[in-house]
Amino acid sequence: MTPVPAGTAPEHDDKTSETSAPVQSYRSARADRIIAVILLVIAVLNVLGCAAGAWGLAAGGAELFGVDILAGTRFAGMYGAGAALLALVGAVQLLAVIAHLLRSRWTAAAHALAGFTMMTWIVGELLVVDVYFFLQPLYFGIGAIQVTGVLVLLGVFRPTWRPR
Repeated sequence: MTPVPAGTAPEHDDKTSETSAPVQSYRSARADRIIAVILLVIAVLNVLGCAAGAWGLAAGGAELFGVDILAGTRFAGMYGAGAALLALVGAVQLLAVIAHLLRSRWTAAAHALAGFTMMTWIVGELLVVDVYFFLQPLYFGIGAIQVTGVLVLLGVFRPTWRPR
């Protein structure tokens, strides 16, 4: 039996038994392209958000929140947290954008790593700073969407059915 490309339904013949029936997918190649574009947009916006966040921390410091939320931490200086944000989260998001634009075979891995890095950063931020800010769940959710988008593209959540 010949393999069936994603998004196309194989022709059913009477010679196919139930156990050897091909798996059919509801999702099309167009849906895969839409998910890929969403991943690219998320990564680009995260790069810009990391750059703006790093600049904000370096320019105004953590005092932008009314109190110095970084006092007593390793990032008590204005530039340390901004540099860490840019180097750890922004660089990985930029790597995902570059891999995506170059159509690298590592694109899915780069997006998954970028989303996971974003979620890890937020958890670490909550542990170090111990102050809640409305952007933390937003960026954690964006990282989760990025990881989930990769899983969908890889077919982990692909609904399948077998004809009877």
